[in-house]
Amino acid sequence: MSDQLTDQVLSCVDLYKSFAEGDLQVDVLRGVNLQVTRGESIAIMGTSGSGKSTLLHLLAGLDLPNKGETTIVGKKTSTLTDAERGKLRNESLGFIYQFHHLLPEFTALENVAMPLLISDNCDANEAAMSAREILEKVGLGERLEHKPGELSGGERQRAAIARALVTRPECILADEPTGNLDEKTADQVFNLMLELKQDVGTSLIMVTHNLSLAEKMDKTYQLHDGLLEAH
Repeated sequence: MSDQLTDQVLSCVDLYKSFAEGDLQVDVLRGVNLQVTRGESIAIMGTSGSGKSTLLHLLAGLDLPNKGETTIVGKKTSTLTDAERGKLRNESLGFIYQFHHLLPEFTALENVAMPLLISDNCDANEAAMSAREILEKVGLGERLEHKPGELSGGERQRAAIARALVTRPECILADEPTGNLDEKTADQVFNLMLELKQDVGTSLIMVTHNLSLAEKMDKTYQLHDGLLEAH
C-alpha cells in the first residue's frame, strides 16, 4: 500500500445524491471524488443550494449516497450499521456547524466534555480535564461554567470548535463555521481553527462562501453542477 493511501483520512469515490421534490428528482451530486490526507486543509465553495452541506453530511456518514462510496479512516461507511457509523464518527470526526448547536441547559465545560462521555473512552474526571484544557486553548478558560445563553456569538462558536476538537479527531468537517459572525470574530475563529488543527494534527474540510478564508487552506474546490472542481 502506498504512503498516500496509508495517509488518507477520508475519501469519496463517484458520489451521487438525489432528492425527490414532488414528481421531480433533483440531482444534487453527480459523481463527486475527493481524497483528504492527514493534516490537509480543504475549502469547498459554491453557490447556495449547490450541495455543499449535502456533501459534508455524506463525507461524515450522516447520510448515505444513492451511488458511490465514502471511506473514513479505511472503513467504508456503506458496510457499517447506523450504530457503527455513529461510533466511527464520534471517534474519528469532529463536526462544526454554522449555528453552534450547543445544549442550552449545560455549561461550556459540560458541552465540550459530552463527546468524550458518549465515547466511553474516559471517565467523567478525565473528560472534564480534557474539556477544560481545550476550552483554555480557545480562550474560554474563564467561561467554563457559563451556559450558551451567557456567552457571546464568538464565544459560543469557539466552544463549538472546542467540542469538535476535544476527541482529537482525524478530520474536522466545518459547515460555514464563521458565516454567522462579524468579520473580525470570523477571522479570529478561523485562525484559531487552523492553529488548533496544527496542534492536534487533524485534517480540515470547510464549506465557506468566504474567498479570503478559503485561500488560507491547502486546497480549494468549487462545487458546481453536481461536480467538485479544483479552484
